[in-house]
Amino acid sequence: MTSALIVLAAAAALAAGAKPPLPGLPAAVHFGASLAETLAAVTPVCPKVDVRRINPPFLDVIKDRQMQIDCDGLIFQGKPRHVEFVIGDDRLGMIWLMVQLVLFAIEWSV
Repeated sequence: MTSALIVLAAAAALAAGAKPPLPGLPAAVHFGASLAETLAAVTPVCPKVDVRRINPPFLDVIKDRQMQIDCDGLIFQGKPRHVEFVIGDDRLGMIWLMVQLVLFAIEWSV
């Protein structure tokens, strides 16, 4: 089984307050949201939720702390997925969504 990773990262404009919907995620999930807001948005749709501190942080601009919400079982495109919501200095800045990669073989006749 091969898996793929979709990474959604916030642009500066989104982190500044714009709240467009993120396809396939709860409507209340938006870049720039606090840890508490993001946790409240994903808890109803994630059968298993863990919150942990990432130390040392891997985000470049952390001044205080980096936290992560691990969600197992969020339904995305009809299947349960593992999703990681990365929060730096109490602002959602990155979402990692794991999906299974489907490979197609194409035969060429010459």
